[in-house]
Amino acid sequence: MVGEAYVALDSLEINNLYQEADEAAAHIYNNWVLWYQARSVWQAVCTEVTQYLEATDTKGTTNVSSGFSHTTNRPKLAQIYDNLMANYKPGLMPTRDWMSWEGEDLDAVNITNRKLIEGFLKTKHRISGFSRVIDELLDDWIRCGNCFVGVEYENNFSLDTKRAKITRGYKGPKAFRIDPLDIVFNPTSTSFENAPKILRSTYGLADLERKAATIGEPHKQKYLKTLQKLKEDRTWAYSNGQGGPMTLKGPGTEELNKYYQYTYSGFGSYVQYLQSSMIEILEFYGDMYNSATGEYEPDRHVVIADRRYVVLNEPTPTWNGKPHIYHVGWRKRYNNLWAMGPLEGLLGMQYRINHLENLKADAFDQMVDADTVLIGDVEIDYTESGSKEYTVSEQGDVKRIPPDTTILSADMQIAELESAMDLFAGSPREAAGFRTPGEKTKFEVSQLMTAGGKIFQHKLERFEEYLLEPVLNAEIEVTRQAGEYQDTIELLDPETGVKLFETITADDLYMNGKFIPVGARHYSKQQQLAQDARDLMGIVIQDQEMLQHFPSAKMAQLFEELMGFDRYQLYQKFGRIYERADAQRIQSVAIKQLEDEEDAQVQEPESIRNVENSPDPFENLP
Repeated sequence: MVGEAYVALDSLEINNLYQEADEAAAHIYNNWVLWYQARSVWQAVCTEVTQYLEATDTKGTTNVSSGFSHTTNRPKLAQIYDNLMANYKPGLMPTRDWMSWEGEDLDAVNITNRKLIEGFLKTKHRISGFSRVIDELLDDWIRCGNCFVGVEYENNFSLDTKRAKITRGYKGPKAFRIDPLDIVFNPTSTSFENAPKILRSTYGLADLERKAATIGEPHKQKYLKTLQKLKEDRTWAYSNGQGGPMTLKGPGTEELNKYYQYTYSGFGSYVQYLQSSMIEILEFYGDMYNSATGEYEPDRHVVIADRRYVVLNEPTPTWNGKPHIYHVGWRKRYNNLWAMGPLEGLLGMQYRINHLENLKADAFDQMVDADTVLIGDVEIDYTESGSKEYTVSEQGDVKRIPPDTTILSADMQIAELESAMDLFAGSPREAAGFRTPGEKTKFEVSQLMTAGGKIFQHKLERFEEYLLEPVLNAEIEVTRQAGEYQDTIELLDPETGVKLFETITADDLYMNGKFIPVGARHYSKQQQLAQDARDLMGIVIQDQEMLQHFPSAKMAQLFEELMGFDRYQLYQKFGRIYERADAQRIQSVAIKQLEDEEDAQVQEPESIRNVENSPDPFENLP
């Protein structure tokens, strides 16, 4: 019973209606629709958050201020978004050494080998734009609560036909962002890794023609045959797709009548989609199970085009059978893989802030031009300047009705709401310049920053564990799978800071170990240890008896490591003594040289000095 539940949860079930290859494509498309609808609530919230991030007033949001003449939007959500973006990346990558290779045998822990493999990824990240990809992923993570990334191997080159020369482009692993709107999966699966997933992308015919030239056997013929079918469908759409009966040369009329009712995202009807010259590609990754035959196919990679044709059906080309696609959520939902974002729970508070802001603005307008009550016989005349003159009878009166002044407390309520929103989003308040009230000692400030940043730190560590770590190790795997590999990488000499260039081969990448992103964890730990060490020194200095048990050399080594200066090798035992000796030696030489120069001037002949000091005889000549 447990096995049956697992198959239904983490497998794509194909019943007897989909035994043919193209029917399997239709079933994959049906699952795309099913899982797309399952995320509709998350997608609606994500769209609403985006509206607020880009809003200039409430007219462009779901919170249109009805009944108010003002439509001001206070961009608090956008400010929190900017704050998180500005702090997440420096927390993940605080230094150049934000990742570390941890070896599992003597060869892998060798310092030279470790520096070589670390230098390989650092070089590839710099060339491939890895930092920009992280920016895009953090944007998705904060905006929608979910981000997806894939890893592939690239080997780009161009051919100069005139010179018959090949120009080599980028060669190596590359991470790429996957739009959260272009991926669906079973949200009730045990984990994202085990969940069957479908990716959507669109290509032009020229792109697929170019790709056909790079595909090897045995898939090449199937690929070319499918490409021919796609061309025939588009030929029909251009020549006979303007309405009327579907009399086709290629696909059957019955088959296309069924698909004529389908709508395509961004294209409209099926015919409009064909006339766009774009081709929709759906890629399925996961286990497939046929409940009719009992056949179970684990770890499949199926590519379908136009939701009708199977282009490729093969085992997933990775060592463990799982695709190099990774996901991390900001806040996990219960029994749902679609996570919440940091801004979703703040939408209601943003509504309230805009409501108070526009209510306050309308109240100020009413104070300037308050409602008027006329009692008895009152005559109103308008002056040339536009003002009003009231002529009141003996029993008459004119009174203004100002609004309740307690509305002015809206500013205080807005400030409280905005402060609470920062707290609820897990923003690093003290680090971002927000200081809590009251006088505090240095130690108390450190404690508050550490405690206040626990949510922030937890989220960064989650990002590292679920996304960065598998991505780094996948980059090594795809490079190993590429076969023969040789490249030049850049290393930094820790002593001189000079750039060194070394050659790395595929054999250098076959070491037992893995990459660990230590940026956020290292940064938080170092901060805490550095503050504790400073506090300890303040206590020890006051007690000379205790001070003698803490060697200064050891303390210097500790601070060098905590401050991240060990790569510059600043620590040298009794280094200042040697510096002072060198300074005294240089000073003695300079003094001796100055004394020699003075002695030489004293011993100079009087006649020469008189000639040098005498006036120029030709000075007064015309």
